[in-house]
Amino acid sequence: MKSNHYHTKRMSVFKHWTNKSYAVFSSFGRVIKIAALSLSSLIVALPAQSQEKKDTSSVQKVIEFDDVEVTGESAPMIYSQQSRIVTVITKEEIQSAPAQNIQELLSYALNLDLRTRGGNDIQADISLRGGSFDQTLVLLNGINVSDPQTGHFALNLPIDLQSIERIEILNGPAARIFGANAFNGAINIITGTLQDNSVKLYGSYGEHQLFNTGFAANLVKGNLGTFVAANIKGSDGYTKNTDFKGHNVFYHGSLSLAKVNFNWQAGFNQKEFGALAFYSAKYPDQFEENDTKFASVKADFGKKVKISAATYFRQHSDHFVLFRANPEWYQNFHLNSTYGAKVKASTQWKLGKSSAGIELRTEEIISNNLGEKSSDSTAVPGFDGYYYTKGDRRNYVSAFIDHSVFYKKFAVSMGLMSQFIADQEAGFFPGIDASYQINSTYRVFASVNKSLRMPTFTDLYYSGPSNLGNVNLKPEESLTFETGLKMKFNALSGHLSYFNRYGTNIIDWIWHADTEMWETANITELNTSGIETAFDMRLDNVDLINGIQFSYAYLDIKKSSGDYETKYALDNLRHNVAVTIDHKVVKNLNAVWRFKYQDRNGSYQAYNIEEALYSTHDYKPLLMADVRLAWQLTALKLYVDVANLFDVEDLSYGSIPQPGRWFKFGGSYTFRKKN
Repeated sequence: MKSNHYHTKRMSVFKHWTNKSYAVFSSFGRVIKIAALSLSSLIVALPAQSQEKKDTSSVQKVIEFDDVEVTGESAPMIYSQQSRIVTVITKEEIQSAPAQNIQELLSYALNLDLRTRGGNDIQADISLRGGSFDQTLVLLNGINVSDPQTGHFALNLPIDLQSIERIEILNGPAARIFGANAFNGAINIITGTLQDNSVKLYGSYGEHQLFNTGFAANLVKGNLGTFVAANIKGSDGYTKNTDFKGHNVFYHGSLSLAKVNFNWQAGFNQKEFGALAFYSAKYPDQFEENDTKFASVKADFGKKVKISAATYFRQHSDHFVLFRANPEWYQNFHLNSTYGAKVKASTQWKLGKSSAGIELRTEEIISNNLGEKSSDSTAVPGFDGYYYTKGDRRNYVSAFIDHSVFYKKFAVSMGLMSQFIADQEAGFFPGIDASYQINSTYRVFASVNKSLRMPTFTDLYYSGPSNLGNVNLKPEESLTFETGLKMKFNALSGHLSYFNRYGTNIIDWIWHADTEMWETANITELNTSGIETAFDMRLDNVDLINGIQFSYAYLDIKKSSGDYETKYALDNLRHNVAVTIDHKVVKNLNAVWRFKYQDRNGSYQAYNIEEALYSTHDYKPLLMADVRLAWQLTALKLYVDVANLFDVEDLSYGSIPQPGRWFKFGGSYTFRKKN
């Protein structure tokens, strides 16, 4: 099936630097300053034993390394020359945070707006710097796993929190590095380290019959490494139609030979859940089931010229029911598949570091709702009498070239990404980043980058009782300017940055009161400016306090045409404050407190079923807190979590009810092979 509509493009280029993981950004530190070019070609990681340094602080750090020379796959480079900001949430931070799933963990990251629909990794929309949930690229071990159907499925991953080694978050446009849908940033989730022989057994339980139990194992024998994990979880729900159940299975392997290193991974995620008012306040008794399959293989080889090649496959099925008690009244079946191959070459020479690469990618969908009418129909597995009757396919080629130069206290990186699609004009995404080291404490940086996002299959085609797609959508485009100052002084480190994004043809759902329908449209121009700051204070010499982290982000969004009631584009966080305090209670007993204050722009719709009327309400500021009390003795860890400690009514997603105070407890035991 072919279509003349716009096609989505991806470009992800990575190098297996340490032979231990798929590090895309960096693994040394928490917030690493990286030249934009470095993200695709210059980033190096410390050896595995250095990465294992114990860190009892929590959630998020801001660290600038001064004149630290490291070596990895490429020639040595200086971390203090780097010119972009990447937040790295480490394994120690993940384990100490009062979070039991990826959604809860990410909800406190810098200028990241995570709005859950069901909690507990059921479904969440994730956005960076005021963008929409379709404008953030998600990667698993460096491989693009974003969903072409809709960003609602971006976090449908075949892993549990216990499987994650670290998470790397790039704030800001990254089209020239990762492709079109890294419109406002990218998130790379990295799993087990493959560094030792260990098996972790874990389980957690809580109110509303919540449970999550599983295992994660690292097995190393010679030059062969294996990481395998599985878990099962479920709950009766915190209110009517919020129950869920699901499971994950994941495998990650590596093989290091004399001239080539291989990495491969495969995973499966399945979940079904009550979707209380997920997509329309008028129909609260929705139901949904998702299945995700994923696999990739990657090889790295070469000395003077480093070559990296990868191939990957992802498939996602979605079964949506409007009335859970009466599925036949209205239900949708979607099956989308993404597969591709990419290769990259890089070399270090007297004028700096140069890289080039190419990617071939296909995204396709078959559905009873999304796409163009098909001449053939395919039976929906497991559902007699239902067929996929529509579909679409996107084939494209992406290519990039970039170069980076370091001279004394200056660092300059520049690059260009291009995409080629049949029946479309070629797209070009240039960018340049520069920084200057003022002294041992301060560094200034600035960047200019162009980004683009193509419409999803849902944007183009979705048709339902309250929603209508638009096949005439244009691609979103933006030009972003950013500048800032970074600092490191003894135990205190941090940064302050300002950015301005000029967006055109931004896609959103527009409300038509006369027909009571949401329809996708390009709302012309949406200009976003923002301020970000984050500070980390390490207090290693203080008896009780381990560390304090603070972050604040401010957004100002202006649209230049039309007076729309929109569903997503204009309801971003005006003020977003996060504070984490990590402290000791007694020996082996530790407490982590997380506080966040959010003041959201825009409004949301509520629906009165008895009166059959919609009403519009402004978002109100909210202050929320989570806390974990944890006791650890060698291999055994026990903890108690309280989510939403103050039992605040959370209306961050409008009419979708969120959980109140929720008590949870759990533990883990790790078996390690003695050397």
